Amino acid sequence: MWQTSLIHYLVGFVYLVLFSRWLWVSAVGDYFGLSRQAVLTIFLFKVFWCFVFVYIHLQWSGGGDTLDFFQSGDQVYRSLFRDPADYLKLVFLPNHYYVTDSLYHYNQAINRYGDESTFFIIRLLAIFRLFSFGSYSAQAIMYSLLTLPGILFIYAFCMRQLGLHIRTIHTVLLIIPATSFWIHGLHKEALLLSACGMVLYPLTASDIKRSHLIWLIIGLVVLTLVRSHYLLLVAPLIALLYIHKNRPQQIAAYYLATLASIFLVILLYFYLNDTSIRNYVFQQRDAYAQLSGLQADDLPLWQRFLCAVPVVLCSPFSSGAWPTDVSDWLMYAFTCSAFVYLMIQIRARYFMFHPIGFTLVLASLIEFGIIGCVVIQHGGIARYRAPFLCLFVLGILAMFKDKKSKIFPY
Repeated sequence: MWQTSLIHYLVGFVYLVLFSRWLWVSAVGDYFGLSRQAVLTIFLFKVFWCFVFVYIHLQWSGGGDTLDFFQSGDQVYRSLFRDPADYLKLVFLPNHYYVTDSLYHYNQAINRYGDESTFFIIRLLAIFRLFSFGSYSAQAIMYSLLTLPGILFIYAFCMRQLGLHIRTIHTVLLIIPATSFWIHGLHKEALLLSACGMVLYPLTASDIKRSHLIWLIIGLVVLTLVRSHYLLLVAPLIALLYIHKNRPQQIAAYYLATLASIFLVILLYFYLNDTSIRNYVFQQRDAYAQLSGLQADDLPLWQRFLCAVPVVLCSPFSSGAWPTDVSDWLMYAFTCSAFVYLMIQIRARYFMFHPIGFTLVLASLIEFGIIGCVVIQHGGIARYRAPFLCLFVLGILAMFKDKKSKIFPY
């Protein structure tokens, strides 16, 4: 049951104070090359967006996936009192739709039990539930702390390898509403961007440590479990960054060659499974159309791309139409303010080709194209593209430099 009692808010407040205090006195900032003020600011922003996330879901979507995740995590937690072995199986073992008889009743009670990608979030919440006393506030704060290291890696990557100022990174990752809403809320996208940070920074850091390799492995595992297609899209970038250390002049050629090899593997997969890519795409479109109450065939591809622009950039739930209420106007105002600030930052600078920035832009465009061909769900467009939209904007900004500034290849 969804709990909003005072005691649950109090538990969340206690965790917020404890985690904030720990971040302030610990050496977390030193590890990522950030001040403790910056680390605490990023963490508090993440917590803020987690609560905005659930508020919007409760007000306009009847709770949405957020409520489903929370309640399903509670169902897994309750299995601990019925049979501890069931709890361990549900949290740590792989699942599939055709579950064994002993777990069949959980399959009926837990939303999306058979979806390994979605159930990964439920596993985390079931673990958080052991310490949260049923408080959503506490679990949201725990989730914000869990995804914090990868986001801090993104900051370190942007400052050291892209040469961006921390205020610029703040603007892209914390202030633009549509992206901040998804990449910091209690959803998969926060894990995805965090995992990207765990992958990008270790690959490009000049001082590789053993702990960096551990973070790299964690990032790859999370990408595989949460959205495997992200790993496919990031794979060319991973291979490229590794090769580029020795042959920096051929970055575009290596990227496209690696990307082509991955597409060949995908084509071979569909061929061996005797599945038409076109049929598969249209099946996915029809599924998303049912979720949105739309007709997939009635929406031309160009129209979906055109409507996706304001949806992705401005408002998490906008349909691409002119804003009609105060909340939409606020979202648009915040977004316009953020982009005006970013334009001021690059106004007096010069375009200088940045190899890593270029690859971020190219990878993001490919991601936009793939998702745009499949997803027609308005909220889904913003949700699935948010992590790569952040990397896209950061990649563009990396290619505008003062003439005296140093390009940070590695």
